Amino acid sequence: MPRFFIKLQYDGSPFHGWQSQINAVAVQDLIEDSLLTLIGKKTSVVGCGRTDTGVHATEYFAHFDYSGKPDNNELAHRLNAILPTEIAISKIIAVKDECHARYDAISRSYIYKICQDKQPFLNNYSWLKNRMPDLLTLQSFADILPEFDNFKAFAKKGGNPGSYICKVSKAEWIKNDGNWEFHITANRFLRGMVRSIIGTMLEAAQSNWTPEYFREIGLSKDRSETGASVPAKGLHLVKIVYPYIIQDEFAGSIFTNLNDGK
Repeated sequence: MPRFFIKLQYDGSPFHGWQSQINAVAVQDLIEDSLLTLIGKKTSVVGCGRTDTGVHATEYFAHFDYSGKPDNNELAHRLNAILPTEIAISKIIAVKDECHARYDAISRSYIYKICQDKQPFLNNYSWLKNRMPDLLTLQSFADILPEFDNFKAFAKKGGNPGSYICKVSKAEWIKNDGNWEFHITANRFLRGMVRSIIGTMLEAAQSNWTPEYFREIGLSKDRSETGASVPAKGLHLVKIVYPYIIQDEFAGSIFTNLNDGK
């Protein structure tokens, strides 16, 4: 059955994350309901990963299978017309049947945003924290993250990920217009992992941990040894990378060469 990829973004404030849950409103549910309305058939939508309740996505990909031949631009337009304002479809394209939004992704990138001063228009998209540790101290802990292979110490209990193995390729603290941002990229993330990592780094800096002690805690595989998770509203999924030539507009297709037999 023909497969289609969706590129979208969403404000996670009113939703219980991407993935469908019982007695909760998730982004996946709303898109599947909208597709049912438009094409008259219940259609499962597979996302590139799950996000926690309240987490935002400025770039997200999902796929669905459909036997028809829709006008992709028209379908995207009609979906946007019935989806809530917090969800926006950027593009829909046809891809090869074996392409998978989750399993084909080779990296995901998140940014966590912290404001030191009260800013009403950023309230739903950043965490207000007046006192921040020294930037170099925080970075000394972030520099250790790529050394870890097992992130069980930072995983939410009960997440049942199957595997705690992740590979972090970037972990950087920066100041942006007086605010703080933590940028992290990995091949995969565990449930609650990023927010736990940030909370642990903040605790480590405030408690004068040495980098060696931070490394020991990270290697412990014990969630009770690491810090409290920071609030979800400051976390943004910003980039998904696939192992194909990706063009700026996702047009020509995020999967250039998928339909030419190569």
